[in-house]
Amino acid sequence: MNTTPSNPQAPSPVEKKPNTKPSPRECADAVAALGPRSAAAIERLRTEGTCTICGAKPGKARLDRDHHHGSKRHRGLLCRRCNFVLGHVQDDTKILEAMINYLNKEPMFGDDDMCFKD
Repeated sequence: MNTTPSNPQAPSPVEKKPNTKPSPRECADAVAALGPRSAAAIERLRTEGTCTICGAKPGKARLDRDHHHGSKRHRGLLCRRCNFVLGHVQDDTKILEAMINYLNKEPMFGDDDMCFKD
């Protein structure tokens, strides 16, 4: 059985963005710019709130402050898992859509081709 991809040099349908991640200091400055009352409320919600995307409670870790990297405006509070995913796809909605399409596809191989046989 030939398992070699038909075109291993085919370009990815998604282009990579340059890394524009701000420093932790820039993140803190963006929250501080909201004003003392808003910044205090955000800090309280980081331990008592829920993730804006999945609804998870923070547990031992605080929720991460998420903001638009272009405008520096606050978007919401995210759990580590959701923030990790957005960071790794660099907030690229095309990559996220491609991931959703991938997850919704039927498996390509039958049961006899399973990777994890006992």
